[in-house]
Amino acid sequence: MCVSACDCDPRGSLDDGACDSRTDVANGLESGRCHCKVNVDGRRCDRCKNGFWNFDGQNPEGCECTYRLPLSFIYSFIHLLYSTNPTLGTDTTGCGTCQ
Repeated sequence: MCVSACDCDPRGSLDDGACDSRTDVANGLESGRCHCKVNVDGRRCDRCKNGFWNFDGQNPEGCECTYRLPLSFIYSFIHLLYSTNPTLGTDTTGCGTCQ
């Protein structure tokens, strides 16, 4: 742990803003790098990891998954998609249609 201030973003960092005191490549340590919440990235823990959004200090994980949608929403969307376009999933080549 660093003795001096690390300038970690308190919204995305853990351990009261502690950072690595030394570089140790074998153990994944980089001197001055803050300890980030699970979905947060950056040397200062100041941005969401790729695939995440809504950087929020109140969120214990720091950011929300971009692709996480409730299943009910997905099912409703699929139902709406097929009900407005009933030809989805059918043969579009013309080979299986009546003449």
